[in-house]
Amino acid sequence: AAAATAAATAKAATAKAAAAEAAAAATPPTAEVAAMGIRGDSGGGGGLTPIDVSSPAGMDAMFERCFMAALDKLTDAELPVRCELFYANVLSSRPDDVTLDLKKSTFKKQAKIFSVMEKRGLITCKAIHKQDNVVSVNRDNKVFLEYCAASEAAGGGGTSSTEEGGGGGGAMKSGGAANSATFDISNVYRASTMFRPIFGQDAVGDKDRLYSEQECGAALMEYSTAQGLLKDAGCPVGPDSVVVLDMLLGKELFNKKEAEGPGTEMLLRLVLPRLVKKLQLHTKVRVERSVAAGGVQETILKRNLHPIRVQAEDRASRKFVTKVSGLEDFCIDPADFSSTLQRVFSTSAAVQRLPGKQETGMEIHIQGNVLKELVAMLRQDLGIPDKYIEVENKTK
Repeated sequence: AAAATAAATAKAATAKAAAAEAAAAATPPTAEVAAMGIRGDSGGGGGLTPIDVSSPAGMDAMFERCFMAALDKLTDAELPVRCELFYANVLSSRPDDVTLDLKKSTFKKQAKIFSVMEKRGLITCKAIHKQDNVVSVNRDNKVFLEYCAASEAAGGGGTSSTEEGGGGGGAMKSGGAANSATFDISNVYRASTMFRPIFGQDAVGDKDRLYSEQECGAALMEYSTAQGLLKDAGCPVGPDSVVVLDMLLGKELFNKKEAEGPGTEMLLRLVLPRLVKKLQLHTKVRVERSVAAGGVQETILKRNLHPIRVQAEDRASRKFVTKVSGLEDFCIDPADFSSTLQRVFSTSAAVQRLPGKQETGMEIHIQGNVLKELVAMLRQDLGIPDKYIEVENKTK
């Protein structure tokens, strides 16, 4: 069965290549193809020309070219595919320097693009479980064949652009390496009044100063040396040095039921975890993004870092809503991100406060089920590591 499938795939690819070559050598391109910046001549001049997306006509052309690129990647085995999922593939087919914006095109809505492509005979759409799906692709369509020929002549790149007027760019573009982010997440600690003497004058002068675990270890060594707590005073101080616990270390780091206390001899490296446990935990999140995406940003949390939570659920009449929260921990402004989601998914999005009196975070509600696309955006465009994304699908 596997061999038969492979043979069928190879045969289909050969047929597609032959049809594409025939289209490239045929008559001048159709009006639809020409509008997409596709040259179909066979004299070595075939290929894809840049598109200026600063005008509605240019944005239309880029949408149509990206639609073709997404169709080219779509296999028959993946059909039927929900229109909203296929639209995400259209968006990911755009050049790195372009942001596709339906509001700047004449289409205005996703449904209009699919309607136009269906009228051109490229695809067939059908409602399945009250959701629009692409159920078939006409790979013999002349427009599609001429696009494939031009794409191959251009080196398989599929898309190219010339963007003017600042219409694109920024943190939300897919596939651009410049849009990825580098996260530096670390635990830092604040010394309460009881333990500030261990940290010396720095803690006394700056009560809100935060220390890394390494800095806590260095402060503990300096304190032990200054207070004469080292058992072998003549030896270099280090993690394996033995200290005699004084009243502060012995009484405050150990409870009454434990054998250790003032006068107990202990390795410094065993005292450090006790000290760190008594300090006030904070989480430091430092994000490095491109200058256009905000540059270097930093936030301090008075708790452990919480993952971004993405959830899709049913609403009445087969309607869906996708929710995302926890963005603030990763230096992502919910209001700005909500505007981006509205533009990218061409749907409504609203920012609301999380339920609960103790909650201070915000949650974005997005109309429709865009769970997979949103998770892909968080990973690829914003560089959020997988371990910090929590996904829950409550749809039936």
